[in-house]
Amino acid sequence: MSSSGVATAVAHAVTHLDEAVATLAAKTKKDPIQQCEVCGMDCEAPLELGFRGRVGIFDSFECAIHAMAPCCERCHCRIIGHSIESKGQLYCCSHCARMASGK
Repeated sequence: MSSSGVATAVAHAVTHLDEAVATLAAKTKKDPIQQCEVCGMDCEAPLELGFRGRVGIFDSFECAIHAMAPCCERCHCRIIGHSIESKGQLYCCSHCARMASGK
């Protein structure tokens, strides 16, 4: 390839690169990338989840559960299903509720 052919190819590549950078800059201004408040991962389509007056930004349901789901008073697992309440405490299952009460 001649030097003028190389120069033309480089100019063409630079033009396409400039267009790609401009497109990315415009998209970033319209749709800012947010970070998950649990893992810090950048997410273009974050979950915005609210519960009892608290709103959080998450990249997955896993992070949302980690941040917002209550913990069992006995085994400390995250309660993502129905809970058992006993004496004002939440438990993940009837077994934990019985074990905590000593019955």
